[in-house]
Amino acid sequence: MTRDTPVSDEILERSATIRLLGEAECRSDDGTVTRITDARVATLVAMVALEGGIPRTRAADLFWPQSGSTARTNLRVLLHRIQKTFDLKLFSSGDIIELAPHIRVDLQAPDSQLVLNCLASGAAGLRLLSSLELPEGLTEAGHWLAAARGQMEQRLTRSLIGWFERAGEAVDLSQSMALAEALISLNPLSEVGYQELMKALVAKGDRSAALAVFERCRKELQEHLGTHPSRTTVELHRQILRSRAEGQQLGSAGRLIQREVEIEQITNAISKRRIVIVEGPSGMGKSALLRHVAQERGDLYWRITEQDSSRPLASLHRITLHLIDRLRAHPDHRPQDLARAERFLEQLNPTHAPELGTPALTRSLLQSALDVIQLSRPERNTALMVDDLHLCDDESLDVLSTLVTESAALMPWCDFVLAYRPMRARRRLRALCEKLAASGRLKLVQPAALTSASVLRMLNEDGSALPPPLVEEAIRLSGGTPAILMGLLQACQDQGSLVGVPTPAMRSLLLQRLGSCSSTAEGVARLASVAGGSFSVRMASDITGLSSWRVAEKWNELLLAGVFDAKGFAFPLLETVVYESVPETVRQFMHGEVAAVLERHGATAAELAHHWRMASDMARAADYERKLTTGSSSD
Repeated sequence: MTRDTPVSDEILERSATIRLLGEAECRSDDGTVTRITDARVATLVAMVALEGGIPRTRAADLFWPQSGSTARTNLRVLLHRIQKTFDLKLFSSGDIIELAPHIRVDLQAPDSQLVLNCLASGAAGLRLLSSLELPEGLTEAGHWLAAARGQMEQRLTRSLIGWFERAGEAVDLSQSMALAEALISLNPLSEVGYQELMKALVAKGDRSAALAVFERCRKELQEHLGTHPSRTTVELHRQILRSRAEGQQLGSAGRLIQREVEIEQITNAISKRRIVIVEGPSGMGKSALLRHVAQERGDLYWRITEQDSSRPLASLHRITLHLIDRLRAHPDHRPQDLARAERFLEQLNPTHAPELGTPALTRSLLQSALDVIQLSRPERNTALMVDDLHLCDDESLDVLSTLVTESAALMPWCDFVLAYRPMRARRRLRALCEKLAASGRLKLVQPAALTSASVLRMLNEDGSALPPPLVEEAIRLSGGTPAILMGLLQACQDQGSLVGVPTPAMRSLLLQRLGSCSSTAEGVARLASVAGGSFSVRMASDITGLSSWRVAEKWNELLLAGVFDAKGFAFPLLETVVYESVPETVRQFMHGEVAAVLERHGATAAELAHHWRMASDMARAADYERKLTTGSSSD
């Protein structure tokens, strides 16, 4: 142990704080700092702090296991040396070693203080006694220290996760990034830290860095566990890719193209007190449309995230936190109003709500939610725009559904605009839409594909010199899907061609559509991508063993997801992405199956030659190629 000031002759009972996380040190209230370099001393303080006191006999046996009768003497010498070194009385007298009342230890701080300590010290302050190790031979003490380190890491992890859950969206981004890095340092194989760091970087506007964090997470899991990121992390990655694709629009930031009809539909429906549902597959610009309308009207926009579906009442909890932050920001807010809102947060803790999903609990939560909304109610009529409703947890959706269907009586000053992807809607959400439709209050808005006229007009207004044929090809490939089309136009502008598309961002966005379907429907789509123009319901039935009506049912599922239209794939780029998603060996086998079916039902020699060649059956391919050259047709 080292210190910068001389030791006084008198041991003083003055206050001090001992830090054991990171570099161990003792800081007196007068500013004197003494480093703790003796691992026995630091471990003893940690034991007493965490266990609330230990018998002297146990301490002696732990730190001098081979010393026999001299162990107690060694302990007395150590305790005396501690007091002389620190010029402090750290422990109370008696057979039980306990901290003196005027001594504070960082390990005993509440969770909120631990989080602040993480901010102050960074990753270096996360490990218990980071630079100290006990001498060899102290086996039991060494095991205790290892276990204590593990327990502290778990506590720090819980504290940090709790901080993120409470923080919601009203958070300092620099703090959020620092604490996310701390989480990753504590456990590089836990995905929560990566998720929070990705979200903070996106909020900061650095999507590229957020995508790099995902790659870092993926490599860590693959290298150490041989696994892939969870569905939550993958969905967050896809959302970032999608937002980046949407953000690649040419022209001014946040600009909408060819959405005059949809905007008018929404505003007219709101004026008539109807509930608006905006539905469509990924990439159609639902989020951009809702954000635009909310900004123009001054309404509240709220986007539900994948994490909101992870536990009961999570969606309601996060939006309540947001409303509380809005209430705090109001200069005339009353403390009793905040207290009432925070009591509602307690209700949203699943452990405090044992009867989840019951009508009685839903009604109770509904009334409390109304009270909180009333506290932050604007002075004028407003609309609540809820995006990605398909991600909402069922319990929160029960409350929201009642609020929406009874809004005319419960909240006559508030209207609702809800957006979701049809194929990801769960039973409760479908039931809500059916109930609204039956009541006559539903207005369905489906964003249309962009047309050549509107895109060319936009490019002309921006002074773009892109050749019209190249623009037309981009529209054909994308089917007018806004997020994909804007990415293609950006590629045209950057490199003058469509070489290198689809990009990884486009591929991920399009595969979200396929991922929302059942595994059987996915299989039908992949078969269709391999069969190409030869695909038919009969072929799918022959190869998959499904009845024709079951294949038709899966076709309809793919149609709702925006993968298929009435004739096949919704647009060419989607077919390309699905085809490329099939592993090469599986693709080769499927080409063979397609060729065999085509031979039985009759097909052109060109079709059969192509599929046998892609199946690597060169002999059969050569037979049909010879028939092509001689002008013969298939049997």
